[in-house]
Amino acid sequence: MGGENWDLWSLVGRWLGRFRPSASSSPRTQGHSSGSARGGRQEIGAPKRAKPRFEDPEGARLRRFRGHLELDEIEAALGVYRRARRKAPPWQPPAPDRRELIRALLEAESWDDAIEVMEDYVREVDNPAPRVRLKLAQLLIHRQARPARALKILQAIASGSLPAPLEPVRAELVREAQAMIEEGVLELEDEVGG
Repeated sequence: MGGENWDLWSLVGRWLGRFRPSASSSPRTQGHSSGSARGGRQEIGAPKRAKPRFEDPEGARLRRFRGHLELDEIEAALGVYRRARRKAPPWQPPAPDRRELIRALLEAESWDDAIEVMEDYVREVDNPAPRVRLKLAQLLIHRQARPARALKILQAIASGSLPAPLEPVRAELVREAQAMIEEGVLELEDEVGG
């Protein structure tokens, strides 16, 4: 008889485990997570909870940044960028992602924000794109009246690195910056930068 009872209970236990109502609908378990009210033991038949996966902060930040850019949420992407830049060391997204933010800011005609991101880009990226340098110099001259800084940016563009149609643009910007300096446009030392 002992053997029959054991078999019966094992069958009933397996049957209950397979057809147990969900924890949220069972009156016995409502309001309790599985195992929390029973000394940490898991209920029979309850699914095991997967351990949470943690994404490294750098990857999460880059994913958020890219997501905002893809959705044309330029202000949100810039917010992610600026918050991360305040940390030590400042965050440096990959150069293509930074150029994408610059492009979006330029399209939105957000000149000062674009200048800020371009200056970070030029200062921190190895071999920054010559076109970004050229656009930065143009904005420094036309939008912020910073000709000395613009000249430094223009002089850093390697000879022959711009397409032929952009060389006259570069030469014209150099002339404009020099003329502004001769007229007496002054910049603070930290505005000229390196």
